[in-house]
Amino acid sequence: MDTAYSIHCEDLPRYVHVSLQGMLKKPDVPGFFDTLLDTLEQCPQNRVLVDVTQAAVETSMINALLCADKVSRIPRRRRVALLLKPAQRDLGENQELVYGNRGFSVRYFLNRGNALAWLEEGSRQAS
Repeated sequence: MDTAYSIHCEDLPRYVHVSLQGMLKKPDVPGFFDTLLDTLEQCPQNRVLVDVTQAAVETSMINALLCADKVSRIPRRRRVALLLKPAQRDLGENQELVYGNRGFSVRYFLNRGNALAWLEEGSRQAS
């Protein structure tokens, strides 16, 4: 099945950088999420920056809830910063609500510097 989006993952010294590019439509969200989780399971880092600024994402609270059942594959100590465009604010709020209520450390940011600072803050607390 062809997808209109791609995922790129780079394991950097202080965090994992995952970028989503292209168009992610609502029916593709569960498959994307499975791919993202597979990628994160391979990474030893506990700090992850998911950059969605180069993508168009169609999603909803329903999709967030459907994907949330799969999130138990991620260690709860892992911090995930979602880097979004201002137009994607609803996506970020949905993700924070759904995953935060399940005990995961997920926050959304509209600024890369703030996202990286939050990830670093988590690494200082862990040491």
